[in-house]
Amino acid sequence: IVLGSAGEDSDLADEVLEYEEEEIDPELQERIEELVEELQRQKSRYRVRAERHLKAIGAPAIRYLLPVVKHEKDLTRVAIMRLFHTFGDDRVVQPCIDALLDTIEHVRDHSIKALKKITGEDFGYYPHASPRRREQAQTKWQTWWRKELKELATHRER
Repeated sequence: IVLGSAGEDSDLADEVLEYEEEEIDPELQERIEELVEELQRQKSRYRVRAERHLKAIGAPAIRYLLPVVKHEKDLTRVAIMRLFHTFGDDRVVQPCIDALLDTIEHVRDHSIKALKKITGEDFGYYPHASPRRREQAQTKWQTWWRKELKELATHRER
């Protein structure tokens, strides 16, 4: 297995981690989709309410949040990283690693908190550090994650 870009790593993560999407109630799915839309709105009251409700729903919302993880609105990205910190799992590791290079410190802060909680790892990343130091620490995270995916793939092949 050869690992490359973050996008390729995400594809491999999907393959290696083999998350079977649970069937969810169609009404719940519709509600999650509405909340994800509200999370992207300009008015804060909609975003705050949506985040609170998605937090209560938990992990079933992950697959609906992943497509908007790089949303143009800073506050939407911050909210998504907060949610990943609350109920994220291995599916959000790569997006959180990518978010370590976000231009917004709050996005970086919540992404590192999510990574530490989900993985139990710490590679000395500080969201307020200089861009060069952030990039170095992000590279450590990316290298570690690629190694983890390779090991998981090797175990799967046996």
